[in-house]
Amino acid sequence: MGLFNFLKKSDSKNKEATAIVDAIDRPTEESIKITFSNNSIPQDFLAFEAGQYTNVKLNINGSNEIRSYSLCGKPNEKFEIAIKAIPNGVVSNHLHENVNIGDNITITKPDGNFKINQKDEKIVCFAAG
Repeated sequence: MGLFNFLKKSDSKNKEATAIVDAIDRPTEESIKITFSNNSIPQDFLAFEAGQYTNVKLNINGSNEIRSYSLCGKPNEKFEIAIKAIPNGVVSNHLHENVNIGDNITITKPDGNFKINQKDEKIVCFAAG
Protein backbone atom coordinates (compact mmCIF):
# COMPACT_ATOMS: atom_id res chain seq x y z
CA MET A 1 0.00 0.00 0.00
CA GLY A 2 2.29 2.82 1.18
CA LEU A 3 5.32 1.24 -0.44
CA PHE A 4 3.83 1.57 -3.91
CA ASN A 5 2.30 5.05 -3.60
CA PHE A 6 5.39 6.54 -5.26
CA LEU A 7 4.30 4.80 -8.49
CA LYS A 8 1.05 6.77 -8.68
CA LYS A 9 0.80 9.63 -11.13
CA SER A 10 1.10 12.92 -9.31
CA ASP A 11 0.74 16.57 -10.17
CA SER A 12 3.49 17.46 -7.72
CA LYS A 13 6.74 18.63 -9.33
CA ASN A 14 8.70 17.74 -6.22
CA LYS A 15 7.75 14.12 -5.56
CA GLU A 16 11.31 13.29 -4.41
CA ALA A 17 14.09 15.16 -2.67
CA THR A 18 17.61 14.43 -1.59
CA ALA A 19 17.65 15.10 2.13
CA ILE A 20 20.74 15.62 4.24
CA VAL A 21 20.98 13.80 7.58
CA ASP A 22 21.23 16.52 10.22
CA ALA A 23 21.09 14.48 13.44
CA ILE A 24 21.02 10.87 14.60
CA ASP A 25 19.59 9.72 17.90
CA ARG A 26 19.50 6.20 19.27
CA PRO A 27 16.52 6.02 21.66
CA THR A 28 17.07 2.26 22.18
CA GLU A 29 19.64 -0.33 21.11
CA GLU A 30 17.32 -1.51 18.33
CA SER A 31 16.15 1.86 17.05
CA ILE A 32 17.47 4.96 15.37
CA LYS A 33 15.85 8.36 14.81
CA ILE A 34 17.07 10.28 11.78
CA THR A 35 16.47 14.03 11.53
CA PHE A 36 16.90 15.64 8.13
CA SER A 37 18.06 19.20 7.52
CA ASN A 38 15.09 21.45 6.76
CA ASN A 39 17.32 23.39 4.34
CA SER A 40 17.65 20.30 2.13
CA ILE A 41 13.92 19.57 1.89
CA PRO A 42 11.31 21.44 -0.19
CA GLN A 43 8.98 23.55 1.98
CA ASP A 44 5.89 21.58 0.91
CA PHE A 45 7.49 18.40 2.31
CA LEU A 46 7.57 20.03 5.76
CA ALA A 47 3.82 20.71 5.69
CA PHE A 48 3.01 17.04 6.39
CA GLU A 49 0.25 15.98 8.78
CA ALA A 50 0.58 13.75 11.82
CA GLY A 51 0.16 10.13 10.69
CA GLN A 52 1.82 10.49 7.29
CA TYR A 53 4.92 8.68 6.06
CA THR A 54 7.79 9.10 3.61
CA ASN A 55 9.47 6.53 1.39
CA VAL A 56 13.22 6.16 1.78
CA LYS A 57 15.08 5.10 -1.37
CA LEU A 58 18.55 3.61 -1.04
CA ASN A 59 20.97 1.64 -3.17
CA ILE A 60 22.39 -1.10 -0.96
CA ASN A 61 25.00 -3.42 -2.46
CA GLY A 62 23.80 -2.64 -5.98
CA SER A 63 20.13 -3.21 -5.20
CA ASN A 64 17.57 -0.38 -5.18
CA GLU A 65 15.55 -0.60 -1.96
CA ILE A 66 12.48 1.41 -1.00
CA ARG A 67 10.85 1.40 2.44
CA SER A 68 8.10 3.49 4.03
CA TYR A 69 8.68 5.07 7.43
CA SER A 70 6.28 7.12 9.53
CA LEU A 71 7.20 10.72 10.16
CA CYS A 72 7.70 11.32 13.86
CA GLY A 73 8.72 14.98 13.93
CA LYS A 74 6.42 17.95 14.33
CA PRO A 75 4.92 19.23 11.07
CA ASN A 76 6.63 22.41 9.80
CA GLU A 77 9.40 21.94 12.37
CA LYS A 78 11.34 18.68 12.01
CA PHE A 79 11.38 16.05 9.28
CA GLU A 80 12.23 12.92 11.28
CA ILE A 81 11.79 9.18 10.92
CA ALA A 82 12.36 6.42 13.46
CA ILE A 83 13.51 2.98 12.38
CA LYS A 84 13.64 -0.22 14.40
CA ALA A 85 16.31 -2.67 13.26
CA ILE A 86 14.61 -5.98 12.52
CA PRO A 87 16.28 -9.37 11.98
CA ASN A 88 17.35 -9.69 8.33
CA GLY A 89 15.92 -6.23 7.58
CA VAL A 90 17.99 -4.98 4.67
CA VAL A 91 17.11 -1.28 4.91
CA SER A 92 16.48 -1.01 8.66
CA ASN A 93 19.82 -2.61 9.49
CA HIS A 94 21.65 -0.60 6.83
CA LEU A 95 20.31 2.65 8.28
CA HIS A 96 20.96 1.50 11.83
CA GLU A 97 24.58 0.54 11.10
CA ASN A 98 25.73 2.86 8.31
CA VAL A 99 23.95 6.22 8.31
CA ASN A 100 26.03 9.25 9.29
CA ILE A 101 25.42 12.96 9.76
CA GLY A 102 25.85 14.65 6.39
CA ASP A 103 24.71 11.63 4.35
CA ASN A 104 22.29 12.22 1.47
CA ILE A 105 19.15 10.08 1.44
CA THR A 106 16.40 10.19 -1.20
CA ILE A 107 12.94 10.67 0.32
CA THR A 108 9.50 11.12 -1.17
CA LYS A 109 6.92 13.77 -0.44
CA PRO A 110 4.88 12.81 2.66
CA ASP A 111 1.79 10.78 1.90
CA GLY A 112 -0.87 8.71 3.62
CA ASN A 113 -4.42 9.06 4.83
CA PHE A 114 -4.01 7.69 8.37
CA LYS A 115 -4.22 11.19 9.83
CA ILE A 116 -5.86 12.80 12.82
CA ASN A 117 -9.10 14.57 11.99
CA GLN A 118 -8.38 18.16 13.01
CA LYS A 119 -12.09 18.71 13.77
CA ASP A 120 -12.13 16.11 16.55
CA GLU A 121 -11.70 17.63 19.99
CA LYS A 122 -11.16 14.39 21.91
CA ILE A 123 -9.33 11.24 20.92
CA VAL A 124 -9.60 7.92 22.72
CA CYS A 125 -7.09 5.16 22.01
CA PHE A 126 -7.10 1.52 23.06
CA ALA A 127 -4.07 -0.73 22.90
CA ALA A 128 -3.30 -4.29 23.83
CA GLY A 129 -0.28 -6.45 23.49
